[in-house]
Amino acid sequence: MFPTSGFYEWNGQKEKFLFTEGGSELLYLAGSYKKFDDGQRSIILTTAANDSVEQIHKRMPVIIEKKAIDAWLSDEEFAEDYLKKEMPKLISKVV
Repeated sequence: MFPTSGFYEWNGQKEKFLFTEGGSELLYLAGSYKKFDDGQRSIILTTAANDSVEQIHKRMPVIIEKKAIDAWLSDEEFAEDYLKKEMPKLISKVV
């Protein structure tokens, strides 16, 4: 999981948009990190974009609600179901 204040997506015209919750709240992006002999690698899980993102991009990160973090990390069935859940609405601006 990656805590962040927001994330960027680019539209077809290569305009860059910053997506946030709109306040000072952190977003928790589902992902994985691993160290290898030749360096570190990480991935962020994505899902189909919701209404607040789809005009810019067809996918978006899986965002874990703060109250769901423990279950996401410890309950495999919860995590599988969460991947099908609609993601929270976000605010965007061109940067």
